[in-house]
Amino acid sequence: MNNIKISSYGYLFNAVKNNFPIVKTIHNFCLFFDEVICVTIPSEDNTRQILDQLEKVYDNLKVIDYEIDLNNNRFDGILKTVAMNHCSNEIRVICDYDELMVQSQRPLWNKYADLLLDHNNIDGFYIPVVDFYSDKSKIRADKPIGMKFRMHKKSVVARGVIANAELDNGFINTDLSDSTEPLLADGSLARFASIITNPSVLEPRNTDLLNNYPFVCHNGYLNLENKFNLNRDFWDEKWSQRAGREIKMSSSIEELQKVPVLSHNLILE
Repeated sequence: MNNIKISSYGYLFNAVKNNFPIVKTIHNFCLFFDEVICVTIPSEDNTRQILDQLEKVYDNLKVIDYEIDLNNNRFDGILKTVAMNHCSNEIRVICDYDELMVQSQRPLWNKYADLLLDHNNIDGFYIPVVDFYSDKSKIRADKPIGMKFRMHKKSVVARGVIANAELDNGFINTDLSDSTEPLLADGSLARFASIITNPSVLEPRNTDLLNNYPFVCHNGYLNLENKFNLNRDFWDEKWSQRAGREIKMSSSIEELQKVPVLSHNLILE
């Protein structure tokens, strides 16, 4: 188990423009993972120049240049697939650049990576993702902690749209797909199992129990104004392009501010 190597993969562009803490995040990923694959496309700021400097600092960081039309309603999955297919390790973990890993949890991730390698009948694990809200000491109190298709083997060959979410006109049923599901070579959904068997572990009031499992820290809601602006200026349009109808992620900053929160008991070091 100690010899397990884990790759992370994702994409990043316009990081400075959108106030992503690019240096802090890549430092965190490169300390945690054995290999960090970051696809980037032409930005409206100096994101590529910063990535170039970071490549000189971290020998396990690999930046891949790519070009794509962001009006392509499959761009999200396409970019993640490009990054994934540059991973050299059997175990891969998809990561966004508004997320962080808890450094002390690496042995837990090794444990589940080892379990995954021992199970031929599954391709990956669902891993909890904790939404910190307004403050790193608080999380959303109005819904259970979510799980995502996070850790998997190289049997997953693409991140894309599952067949039953495809609409005849080229649009996507966004109730069934976010365009980045893990797919096998035949286009079917990969076989994932949950590392959480007791749903109560995912209740916000029970975060002390979650310390026994790997989880990902999502910081996208720490700055609610920034989150609203990113949704309004980018993601509202992209989700609408996927669905072929207007979708608004949130109507106002005030709406985001009304979400109830509670203090958590998570170990974050």
